[in-house]
Amino acid sequence: LIQFAKSDGVAAEAFESLFKNYFSEGKNIDDLETLLAIGISLGMNKKKLKDALESDAFSREVRQDETKAKNLKITEAPFFIINKKQAIHGEQSPQIFLDALNASWKDFKKQKPYILTEGDSYYSTERKN
Repeated sequence: LIQFAKSDGVAAEAFESLFKNYFSEGKNIDDLETLLAIGISLGMNKKKLKDALESDAFSREVRQDETKAKNLKITEAPFFIINKKQAIHGEQSPQIFLDALNASWKDFKKQKPYILTEGDSYYSTERKN
């Protein structure tokens, strides 16, 4: 579903919906009808989605994701990577997330980034520098 959603431009929404359906609503996200319902709720074409889910259309991309997860030593869900540096696995307290976000923000500020504000664009800041 995620790979198909990427091609439809709704990958983030699909991920969030899968997460919600599984962890909050206890639905079986391995079930074709559940996946179709999620996809349809996100505006995906039912026939195209069903065809993709029943084929190996995105198997290469899925295998690449599995390899990436294996290389990152991801062994459980949920698993979060923040700013490619902080990893949070399993069910954790809000404080763990806050600590990781604060550490990531601290690292980000050390880089002295130029943060775009309203009215700025990449091109306008490039001319200023």
